[in-house]
Amino acid sequence: MASFSLTEDGVRLREQPSTSATILIENLGLGAIVTAVSDGVVNGSGLIWRHVRASDGQEGFVANEFLAPAVNGTSDTGGGRFTVIADGARMRAQPSTSATILIENLGLGATVTAVSDDVANADGHTWRHVQASDGQVGWVADDLLAQGGQGFTPAAIASVLGSPLRNVAANWPRLQAALDAQGIGDRPVLIAAIATVGVEASGFAPIRELDSGEQYEGNVQLGNTQPGDGPRYKGRGLIQITGRSNYRHFGNLLDIDLEGNPDLALDPDIACRLFAAYFVDHRIRWFRAPAPLSNCADLARQGEWRGVRVAVNGGEHGLNDFLAFVNALSAITA
Repeated sequence: MASFSLTEDGVRLREQPSTSATILIENLGLGAIVTAVSDGVVNGSGLIWRHVRASDGQEGFVANEFLAPAVNGTSDTGGGRFTVIADGARMRAQPSTSATILIENLGLGATVTAVSDDVANADGHTWRHVQASDGQVGWVADDLLAQGGQGFTPAAIASVLGSPLRNVAANWPRLQAALDAQGIGDRPVLIAAIATVGVEASGFAPIRELDSGEQYEGNVQLGNTQPGDGPRYKGRGLIQITGRSNYRHFGNLLDIDLEGNPDLALDPDIACRLFAAYFVDHRIRWFRAPAPLSNCADLARQGEWRGVRVAVNGGEHGLNDFLAFVNALSAITA
């Protein structure tokens, strides 16, 4: 059976699937692992519940919203976990574009778990039989899914980075989906991306640079040509995009008016898309000419970890922490 990690502190294990049922364990504990007793879910008191076994052997029910899959990226009962890489992806009752829609929009970055390894072909698509986070089971077109994990579960990432598990559980699927959408969802790049977030935004959530931004005022290399541009276009997001030119450039790439509204870079979905776009688009001369310019993904795949850090930071600030994260993440088995 599948295992799950607790994404909140103070979650209770109850005897029955109800908020009024007897409490068996008052606080399972943030990050604790429980094992599903069965694959099914039940409804009660306006919540979806899973029947699980705690580490001490007690069996009971936990609200599904406080659980995240936690088995090295795979499920014991099926073909593994997948990330939804397109907004508007539907779950259908049967593998067909005309079948009943069970979920209108699974959501970009959502995680689904394969019910089996089998796939079906219909209406020009390959379909996977999967279970959504709310327990519903149905079919999703395979071209809207990316194999997820590589061993990097939210609990594992939070442990390495020291980040809040709640933030990792919410934002890691978004970031992984954005990287997959850019074609850079392979293991070395995932390691570089997670380690970069650990240095740039250790809480694993988009942040605004603490400094005022006055140090960027008048910096024409950043495109700060108008009064107030320094503070207005200081670092934001998961990768701290900085300067009017960068806000304009990456906004154009993503078809978002970041120049007009720089705080959009703090939106979690946009921040993850910005991060992935930066990893592909921004290039530096790391190797002696005539070697081509390299982006962060190229450098990660070549094991040039110092180069990744320089490409992101422009220097080596945070390099020691970054390399420590890389080493710890590399030790996680896929």
